[in-house]
Amino acid sequence: MMEGVVRAITAIGAKETLPDLLLFVVALVHAKLAAENQEGKLGARISDEVQFDPARERLEISSCRPKPWTLLTTISHEGQFYEMVSEQKTGAPRPFVYHLRKKPPTAVIRGICPYDPNEALEISS
Repeated sequence: MMEGVVRAITAIGAKETLPDLLLFVVALVHAKLAAENQEGKLGARISDEVQFDPARERLEISSCRPKPWTLLTTISHEGQFYEMVSEQKTGAPRPFVYHLRKKPPTAVIRGICPYDPNEALEISS
């Protein structure tokens, strides 16, 4: 009954209906199970492997977890700014490989994403 009262007040006051509490709980449980399943598929968490090519000023990062980077993302690593050139998938244990180049000083920076090779070890919830 209490849920019905809250839903009615919200529908009248905000002109928006709240979802059914039972379906909301089922959706939360489903999302949690899907996240755990995906985490298991990705394997063990290990530090990223970072290789720097000083001649070409390129950085290659191999990671066990995908990064949220796009071609427009500016990545900050050890006081330098980089932009992603490409990404590829390889085999385990670090299937996500990112190729970065130094960002030109005249390039536009829309936002900076700080990078730490040990960030894959942190479990986000």
